[in-house]
Amino acid sequence: MGHELARVFAKEHSPDKQYLELIGQIVVCLFKLFSAELVARRYHKKFIAGMTFLFQHDCRLFKTAFNIPEEEIKRLTTVHQKWRKGLEEDSMVDVYLKADERSLNLGWLQGKVSKVEGDSVEIWFPNSIAFYDNKFDRFSTSLAPFETKTKELQVWRSTIKVGDQIDAHDKFTWQKSTIISLETRKVGQRSYQIAKVGFRIYKEDGIKSDAQGKFEGYTDKQDQDIPINSPRLAPWGTRYQKYVRMDDDEKLDDDDEAVVAKEG
Repeated sequence: MGHELARVFAKEHSPDKQYLELIGQIVVCLFKLFSAELVARRYHKKFIAGMTFLFQHDCRLFKTAFNIPEEEIKRLTTVHQKWRKGLEEDSMVDVYLKADERSLNLGWLQGKVSKVEGDSVEIWFPNSIAFYDNKFDRFSTSLAPFETKTKELQVWRSTIKVGDQIDAHDKFTWQKSTIISLETRKVGQRSYQIAKVGFRIYKEDGIKSDAQGKFEGYTDKQDQDIPINSPRLAPWGTRYQKYVRMDDDEKLDDDDEAVVAKEG
């Protein structure tokens, strides 16, 4: 019973003062019970697990009672991570960021610290486009130790070749896609590969066709140039149909004569 109450109170979010006072009194009783159990050396796994909810930074009860901003909640969860305090110019770090300017698609990339001012960390991406460059708080949950989030994905990116079938995001949804061509671009200190991505796969029973054969999907009018190091590309079968789709009238349309602008 005690562990169930603890879990319930950890999720409370009413701003009513009297209600919170009552909840507070009950929580005090739970602490006294917890203390008594410790003194008696009685171990109740579920009760201890339930009580831990009351100590979590994102406990709704705390957030409501103390009006803790969401950003501060995130900071509290990372402030004691020592590796963050060691971030300095030229440090490599994994970064969770928005894939493009219009969608809610997010993903991890490998970035490099270019400047540090207090807790403000500027990060750029030597092997991708300038769009991703940004400033972050060193305690942001968008940062992670280098290669803890990107190692396997980066190995995959290094093996991408023409003809590979992949999952690609067209800025609206994930599509089954094919790498049509690859080229290396150099812009200042950046050097990165750009893939021309066709939002189609070639198959014998495809109902459409072009110079490369029969296919299923969109024609080359909708091909897009996407950096290899971009959250918009993912291994085959890992993202397609796992993303919340936009309205049908917002999806790519082969009848639309407008050509999507290239990135880079």
